Amino acid sequence: MSSKAPAVAGAGGPQPGGFPARGRRTAGRRWATAAVAVLGVGFLALFLHRLSWAQVSRAWAHLPLPVLLLAVLLQGAFLGLRAARFQAMARSRRGAGFWFAPVAAYSMTCTVFPGGSGELLLPVYLRPLGISAGTGIGLALGSRLLDVGWSAVLALGVAAWFLPDGARLPVVEGVLAAAGLLLAAAGLWATRARWQPGLAAHLHARPQLARFLSQAAAVFRGWGPAQLAGFSLLTLGMKASAAAFYYVLARGLGVPVGFTAVAAAMVLYSLFMVVPVQGVAGVGTSDAWWVLALSLVGVHLPSALLLALTFHLLNLAAVSIWSLAYWAGRLRPAVVAWRFSRGPDPEPPQAG
Repeated sequence: MSSKAPAVAGAGGPQPGGFPARGRRTAGRRWATAAVAVLGVGFLALFLHRLSWAQVSRAWAHLPLPVLLLAVLLQGAFLGLRAARFQAMARSRRGAGFWFAPVAAYSMTCTVFPGGSGELLLPVYLRPLGISAGTGIGLALGSRLLDVGWSAVLALGVAAWFLPDGARLPVVEGVLAAAGLLLAAAGLWATRARWQPGLAAHLHARPQLARFLSQAAAVFRGWGPAQLAGFSLLTLGMKASAAAFYYVLARGLGVPVGFTAVAAAMVLYSLFMVVPVQGVAGVGTSDAWWVLALSLVGVHLPSALLLALTFHLLNLAAVSIWSLAYWAGRLRPAVVAWRFSRGPDPEPPQAG
């Protein structure tokens, strides 16, 4: 008679339904976190080793205040267009102004959290607007598809007409890889009759998951040519505002680079940021992608290092400034409650 105890689901083996055990998932997250930290620190160490702090201090000392204010306003224009796109995608009756503060806070979260994980928190910020969790995830997915899709299209144009012959190949390969993913998604959709029955049975046993996915899928219903054209115009407007933001900073730093070169580098940078492993708050990795993108469009390495550091820090600072509108609104009820909890203010002493 065997003395071995029966295996317990979740104690290390696979759980029912083929999902990995909790302990193995936790270990996987730890390894992923360690990989992100090592990658970010490695890129940051290499970046700081090559950076000339004397050049950085001189350039930052001569950066005019009006340039900084204009850059913050351009970042606000980007966030306003992003809020309008979310509002249009959700078909919400609330104006884009109601969406601005939550979208600004969400954008700050996306900037800080690594590998696009901040996008999963969009439902948290949209909950005060009456947006369900499933709809929020659908909006985040639709936003990412529009951003990546147009980045791939624009990167193909940059590779074809802007970059030298030796630099075109990696960009074209990246665009082809993105096109391959789109074709794979189209093939999965075309063969849905084969796998939908099994998925339907799986979701029937999990009604909460089925309702969540139904809410997410509802975002994409009714996406006809007119809707896609409107979303695309807003997306291109966002990219133009972002390019103007970076161009203004580059000119303020005295780097002789044109708007077309900055816009092309931004498109390449956006494509590089699709890589799922990114540093926390972009530390190391964001700077590395900027240096690579700027070098591909002909910016010399010392200037590319200066621009990469400035773009990274001021983008984070500008989006944090605009996100204060959200946090101020969230903290105001707590401040009011604290003031009332203190009771009435004591009356001043009467004279005489």
